[in-house]
Amino acid sequence: MTRSGRPQPPGGNRSVRGYVRQSTFTVPGTHAGLFDDLPSDVRDLAKVVQGLVVHYRNPELRSARLPKRRLREVNLRYVDLMISRLLEMDGRPLTTPRPIENRIIGCCRDFATLFTSMARHNGIPARIRVGFANYFAFAPARYWIDHTIAEFWDPQRESWRLIDPEQSDALVRENHLDFDPSDVPWGRFIVGGRAWEMCRREEADADDFCVEPEKAPQGLWFVRTRLLLDLAALNLEELLLWDSWSTSAPDAKLSTSANVELDRMAKASACVPPRLAPLTRFYTDDRWRHPAEVFCFSPVCPPYVDKLRSRRLANTTFGKESGSDAIR
Repeated sequence: MTRSGRPQPPGGNRSVRGYVRQSTFTVPGTHAGLFDDLPSDVRDLAKVVQGLVVHYRNPELRSARLPKRRLREVNLRYVDLMISRLLEMDGRPLTTPRPIENRIIGCCRDFATLFTSMARHNGIPARIRVGFANYFAFAPARYWIDHTIAEFWDPQRESWRLIDPEQSDALVRENHLDFDPSDVPWGRFIVGGRAWEMCRREEADADDFCVEPEKAPQGLWFVRTRLLLDLAALNLEELLLWDSWSTSAPDAKLSTSANVELDRMAKASACVPPRLAPLTRFYTDDRWRHPAEVFCFSPVCPPYVDKLRSRRLANTTFGKESGSDAIR
């Protein structure tokens, strides 16, 4: 049973049950009790998250006239710190939507990570997926826009299902979505591994994979970062989208054999569902797994080095983190 008293998914599938466990990044810590009264339906959970987070590029933030230092909330990589910040601004239950100025400022990764934390607390296996989407109204159809969403286990279908917790009713209308954001079709969203395959094997233009059309960051190195961040997420490490280390850096010098290994990694991660056994093996290789300290190229402040909480691998399914080192 989970702390909320809800049953975990029944027997058998270890690869599913492994994603009920919280990671170092998603654990609510001392705030776990606040999750007990959250709804169990994934659509309702997404609405809760939408009332707690605002994207740092949301134009409504300009009219809120918040201090610029508030933008650094996008670097609150851990859910327990997100909840602490929310409660500092507004002590009401998490199910109460906050006004814009009392939401934490984040990005798509934070919507997905907070949703994943809440779902896991509810006994719903969930994980974030890092990649690209083609359903944003501001970008022509040929562009794949950097995006992170979540994936949860649907017991009725007995399969994993994509959900975009950021897509509120207003964004559904703005982006003219012709699908339910709690059931995002594969092909409208692709993971970093699939993007890598498209660029390496299918002659897709790597510059079409970007944050904004015709603007950096873009290109094959950028696709590689999404492949590695998705690998991390599948191994229960939900990194910030601007974390960087040697093999994910734009100037990384990779050998032919290393690129071939990335091809294999991409193939395993792009499967639906992904092939977890080889992806776990890849993540034990220090070339592909982040070090204890990462360069953080945040979009809202100068680059800095961040020491992450303990990254010790447990000998159970995937990677389980421990430790409580402070972050800036």
